[in-house]
Amino acid sequence: MVIQKTVFSRLLKLESTMETKSVVARGVWYRFGLFSMFAFVVFPGYASAAEDADSGWKAWLGGGGVFYEADEPNESGQLYELRLGYDFNPRLTVEGGLGGAPFLEGNDFGAPDSREGTFGGKNSPGENWFVKPNLNLLYHFREDRGERVDPYLSIGGGGLYYGKRREDSNWEGYAGAGGGVAYEINNAWSVRGDYQLVAAGEDAQLNHYALIFVRYVWGEGMSGGLGSGREDGLGGPSTSPLQTIYFDFDKSSLTKDSKTKLQQNADWLRKNPDSDVSLDGHCDERGTNEYNMALGERRSRAAYDFLRSLGIPVDQMSTRSFGEEVPADPGHNESSWSKNRRVESVVK
Repeated sequence: MVIQKTVFSRLLKLESTMETKSVVARGVWYRFGLFSMFAFVVFPGYASAAEDADSGWKAWLGGGGVFYEADEPNESGQLYELRLGYDFNPRLTVEGGLGGAPFLEGNDFGAPDSREGTFGGKNSPGENWFVKPNLNLLYHFREDRGERVDPYLSIGGGGLYYGKRREDSNWEGYAGAGGGVAYEINNAWSVRGDYQLVAAGEDAQLNHYALIFVRYVWGEGMSGGLGSGREDGLGGPSTSPLQTIYFDFDKSSLTKDSKTKLQQNADWLRKNPDSDVSLDGHCDERGTNEYNMALGERRSRAAYDFLRSLGIPVDQMSTRSFGEEVPADPGHNESSWSKNRRVESVVK
């Protein structure tokens, strides 16, 4: 009889434990679902509005992890974040973000705290979560950001709001520094890896944030451009009062001569503020159509960023890529190819 009661008692305890874990699991996936719905519903409109503004704004959606020190109340967990950034010039970007960890497991490092709703001992899986508003400053190593690879350093800070309070408050402040690398896959898609080492809370615990971000420019595909190009829809040589710049083979970085010409173009645009310009990127015939379309866009974007750094208003400029489709010289040798690797500044 005693054995039966003991077995029955353990079965009831096991059933209660399983029910508790089931409730916790449902809570975990509920919060994860809310974060996912927020990302997929808000990000397209958020990013589209930013990209369509053609004003240096960029939106990124990312996922990764938050990694705590061993004596923190929580173990490492998943982290998701949405960021909106503005390029003040080719070197500096300011980003505001909203991130969150939908569930965090507890860390068994001591006796439970007697205060209700605080952390001091072992927590059930998914027992806590946080939301992370933040602000970051990015410094880009490359002034000419027409290249595919864009390395940068970052500093930033923000707040962490936990679902269950840690210590004496739900809020913790943090500050950190790190860096990353962005890679432009084509006109529409870009990816980047981002890492920050942060000091959080009053005792300045060192934690780590690691994220992979993606960016998609709606309506771009491989056709290029942030704006409308020429009204006649054609590339090729133009009668524009602005100068054409040229590029080395398979490059989108600006040469010294190109910068000089763009400075002269900038002078003309300042004197003619009512004139808009389309920066049309072109390539020679070598390489695939898809690759050259993306290369033409990087070239036009390099000119765009340089003119913007000289103070030309972004609403006075647009970009477009023609790839290899509209050569200035139809020949099939280096003499012809060197004339085709260009960005034309076409006044509209």
